[in-house]
Amino acid sequence: MVKGDVKVMLLSIEWLEKIGWAPKYSSVESISMTAQDVLKDFFSE
Repeated sequence: MVKGDVKVMLLSIEWLEKIGWAPKYSSVESISMTAQDVLKDFFSE
């Protein structure tokens, strides 16, 4: 086992939401957009 591997990570944005911030995209949307961008870059070279 490699030290430093994180199998599950939970991050809270509760304190940001309390001051009025809200995310533009869900986690699923963010991952999908990132994957599309990476694939676009990969195939355009």
